[in-house]
Amino acid sequence: MWQRDLPYWARGLIGGLLVIASWWALSAGVARSAVGVSVAVVVLGIVSASSLRGMHVPLGLWPDGPWRPRFSVGVVVLVAVVFSALMVIADPRSEDVLRQVDRGVFFLTVTGVVCWGVVWSLVRQRGVAGWLGMATAAGLAPFIVGLLESGAAVDGGLCLFGHDAARGCAGSTMRAIGFLLPTYAAMSLITIELTFRRLLIGTPAYAETPTVIASGLLFAAWTALVGVDVPLFAVPWWTALLGALSAGVLYVLGGSLLVSSLFTGLLYAGYFSLGVGATEEAAAMPSPAYTVALALVTLALVGLLIRQRGFRSRALAFLRRG
Repeated sequence: MWQRDLPYWARGLIGGLLVIASWWALSAGVARSAVGVSVAVVVLGIVSASSLRGMHVPLGLWPDGPWRPRFSVGVVVLVAVVFSALMVIADPRSEDVLRQVDRGVFFLTVTGVVCWGVVWSLVRQRGVAGWLGMATAAGLAPFIVGLLESGAAVDGGLCLFGHDAARGCAGSTMRAIGFLLPTYAAMSLITIELTFRRLLIGTPAYAETPTVIASGLLFAAWTALVGVDVPLFAVPWWTALLGALSAGVLYVLGGSLLVSSLFTGLLYAGYFSLGVGATEEAAAMPSPAYTVALALVTLALVGLLIRQRGFRSRALAFLRRG
């Protein structure tokens, strides 16, 4: 018999074990040499998927409808072509970007793209189109602020479209984000989103504000303890916390992991592409304005969640009555 979500105690226990498992996998020489440093992220997807299925809980990679009349392999292929085209056209040509793609990242990206295609082929996305748009706006806002602060349009604080070794930039900002966006959006769907959104927050229709906050705090702890050693997720803990809170809200209100994975892809791709394209004179990331922009986005989204769902936890209320 299938149940909707894991019990709260199981989510907390598995969440803590996931942090330990990621740290262990990163420390294990055999696993790290076979997969790369991204093994810490691979573990998240494997353990989360096996935990959900083992306790008879749906993976929840796609919402329960509205279903398409039939499954179309052509849609899966089309989604794969779009993802691949973005990466090929971007052609970042930056060692700072390309050296981060180890065997684990390659495996997760390919698998994530297939999952994106399957979701798109099974479920109509018209109902979440508005939330996909909101995720796009929320994910791009800090990136745009970073562009403006670096003075890209005035004094060339970034190498926007081409590499310029004389100015000290490692690569092109726009090429980097074009390559990293599909990479992050694909791999996060079956790792970060599956773990910190689906498993820890639960089904969107029944999710509560406290679980969104708790999930964000745990992801910040994972980033500080483990993610800092994984180049693709090596961001300050406060950036990870703000991003996780925003992604959690978008997942709950949008009702789809695609919404939160799109936001995660835009946020992380934008963050690292600003660093790749920064000249020697440009300010280091994360800049104050970037952090403020992300904080404002997070406050607005959390406020929207509290307005629609409230802040009271049914689990805490049950314990008080008991």
